[in-house]
Amino acid sequence: MDLARKNGINSAEIWEVQSSISLSHNKLDKAAEAMTEALKLGGFNQSFVERRIRINEQMHKNAEALADCESILKHVPNAPRALLEQGHIYSVMGRLKEAVAAYTKCLTADSQCVKAYAERAVIYRRMGKPELAIRDENASRDAAAKMENK
Repeated sequence: MDLARKNGINSAEIWEVQSSISLSHNKLDKAAEAMTEALKLGGFNQSFVERRIRINEQMHKNAEALADCESILKHVPNAPRALLEQGHIYSVMGRLKEAVAAYTKCLTADSQCVKAYAERAVIYRRMGKPELAIRDENASRDAAAKMENK
């Protein structure tokens, strides 16, 4: 990465590749730094931001990951993947009501999102709401069955 800087490489795609290389060597901090450089050079790129979210989650940098979710949602309101990630991060942080809200927004944007139903069911169980958990577990199975029949 330092070599790229030294040689004045100013391509977002090169930094994205550098992030991949860093990830393959389990150098998460370098991978996140490379994605930050890619975003600085290339401007908003949803797939780059999503990659940085996953890297930050692996490093347990939940605040940074949430900020990236918000960045995506500012550019692409109701983006299901960003809402799904947001729900997951809130869940990990123990912010269960916010997790439920994010999963609910995700399902508003994509009513067949199997993972959102399943994750929200887990949250409802943690909150002591088994009837809502059962409803979402059933909805998750129904959505999965519809996907298999396509």
